[in-house]
Amino acid sequence: MTNRLRLLTPLFSFFLLFGCINVPEVVDPPDGGGDRPDGGGADGGENPAHDFELGVAPQEETVLQGGAKSFLVSVVRKNGFQGSVAVVLANPPSGVSAPSVTIPASGTTATLNVSVAANVAPLSLTLTVRGISGTIQRDRSVVLNVVPQGSLAVSWVSPTESRSVVNGPLALEVSVEGGQAEQVELLKGDTVIQTWTSAPYRYQWDTEGEFTLKARATRGGSTYVSSERVVVVDRSAPRVESRQPAAGATQVSVQTPIQVTFNEPVRASSVTAANVGLSASGGTAIPSTVALSADGRTLTVTVTPPNVLPTSTTVTVNLGTNGQPIVDMAGNALTAEGTWSFTVPYWLPMGGAISEYPGSTSAEDVVLRIGTNGVPHIAWSESDGASRNIIVARWTGSAWVRLGTPLSALSENGTHADHPDMALDSSSNPTVIWDESTSDDVNRNLYGRRWTGSDWAVLPSFPPVSAGDHEQREYASIAFDGNGHLHLYTSIRDLSSRLEGFYLPPAGSAWMNSPTAFPREGLQPWGVSIATYGSNSIFAAYSTLLETETSSFRGITVLKNHSIEVGPPLIINSNGARAETPSITVDGAGNPYVAWVEYPPRSTDGSIFVANHDGSSWKFLDEKPSQFMTSNQAPTLVIDHQGRPVIAWSGFQTPERAIFVKRWEGNHWSSMGSALSIFPGANTGSFAPSLAMENGGHFMVAWHEFNGAASDIFVVKANR
Repeated sequence: MTNRLRLLTPLFSFFLLFGCINVPEVVDPPDGGGDRPDGGGADGGENPAHDFELGVAPQEETVLQGGAKSFLVSVVRKNGFQGSVAVVLANPPSGVSAPSVTIPASGTTATLNVSVAANVAPLSLTLTVRGISGTIQRDRSVVLNVVPQGSLAVSWVSPTESRSVVNGPLALEVSVEGGQAEQVELLKGDTVIQTWTSAPYRYQWDTEGEFTLKARATRGGSTYVSSERVVVVDRSAPRVESRQPAAGATQVSVQTPIQVTFNEPVRASSVTAANVGLSASGGTAIPSTVALSADGRTLTVTVTPPNVLPTSTTVTVNLGTNGQPIVDMAGNALTAEGTWSFTVPYWLPMGGAISEYPGSTSAEDVVLRIGTNGVPHIAWSESDGASRNIIVARWTGSAWVRLGTPLSALSENGTHADHPDMALDSSSNPTVIWDESTSDDVNRNLYGRRWTGSDWAVLPSFPPVSAGDHEQREYASIAFDGNGHLHLYTSIRDLSSRLEGFYLPPAGSAWMNSPTAFPREGLQPWGVSIATYGSNSIFAAYSTLLETETSSFRGITVLKNHSIEVGPPLIINSNGARAETPSITVDGAGNPYVAWVEYPPRSTDGSIFVANHDGSSWKFLDEKPSQFMTSNQAPTLVIDHQGRPVIAWSGFQTPERAIFVKRWEGNHWSSMGSALSIFPGANTGSFAPSLAMENGGHFMVAWHEFNGAASDIFVVKANR
């Protein structure tokens, strides 16, 4: 078989003195830090979604014995959290204390003043700053270097953060406590870049790149060194490295995550629901939430319930606005290239063009069935160049794989195997029935195979047809009932035509004649379609010639259990019209629905009609689904999980013949996506759809389409 076509964690930011832009990272401590992500809080409810992140600046500070230092604490509110946050120094060592402070519901920052007693031993202390709101608890660690009295304490006034990123000049300032330094030096690594002999110790940093700085004070031959600061001057705008889905993608699943990756971290405060979101064709906003990864480089946009993308639209991902751009840690704005679009169709292709044989061979008459295990199967007929064969394939999740070898019951060359029908048993294994004739196309009979899981088993033979009358047994319709019996109806065509019914019990060795009693007034029956309901009901719909005193017409007759006529024959116009090619299905109450094509007198331009029987009479659905199409053919009908009929058919709508799928909404037909056609243009056409529904209620459609030289099989599934 050949395929001809292959087909968070938010951060926070704030400004300090001298225009320095400091962006403290919010990073969970490795041991969890006592975090309790069970939500809730003082905002009036124990909502697990409510949350906040705690930030502390600086993360390292130096203090003299008996001195004090201030730390800026801040919160980033998440998922609608509006509560106040109490901030305390958790379990401080003896001699270290800080009065608790509260960040109010209307605020985001507070100052925590930490005091160190004069008797605290000189050493490096790791302190835990804790934010508490209801049951939510968030911890952050800071380092406090205690310097003995008589020494110099060298500290940073600016920047306060261990790492600062800016897009312009950065004001540096150092303070010295504990006495007068003889000199203070600013070092880049081990290189002295500035020396001061008196305060203030300030320097304007404007060198692009990333550097590690520290300050060193000297007095009486002794040196005292500050903690390190990493400073980054970045004047380059952030760029998009990757997008999912890709820009311009046209076959996007509704389940596809929407993500964009940047070449560098972006500032979390610049990513909000106000400036990042989704819009559909025409600019309609799609409700969504946004989340930025902990490293600030991956942004995820999620559609709010039902958490899937809308179909039949082009979706645009909007990354920032002119007034609220997404910026990197230095404040450089993302350009418009971050915004992109893709298309989410109603139908997604399942593979490309399907054909068993290379070259200009026509694959036709496809039948689609889905097993109880949710696995779809297709069967179709195709010529190998000498004979037509039946091919059956199964979907693996990524490709169609043929089951066994192509099927043909007659060994000579030039035989014609056509019109397959397929049914799946309770184990989801296919049984296929088709009609086949010799090369002179006479004495056509039915033949069948059953897939055993590894090979095709031959079904019992059907009675021979009469050579003298040139009988043709063809166009079988099959279905399993709840007891595993395989039921079959077929047309016998000779000088006139008639119907036959058979059934094959499980493991049966011969076809049994169904006790069929057709209404006497029906003549020349053909085009039968059958459906089963449970273990005891089988329905058959077929076209018959009917006559009145003033006219004759073809109507659709429906039989239940081989002999009970269900209401009068179906016809819209009994004055010479022709109702043909019915498709029958059964709803959850065991009542039949029938779709058919009806041609006005002396016309080949048919329309599609649908009716259902409510147990007492036929009810015609008032609106015909094909009202805007012409030359309609081959309806196929199923009932969805909500009891609504869904129909597919082939019809012409300028400029081409395509496959249309619609669902009955109680008072009108609604289109399920756009018309199905792979090859555009008037010289191609799509024919003979087969419609099926999996257990989850999702639909698939198969059809054959002419590509200008031959026809191929195509299959699509609803984008769900």
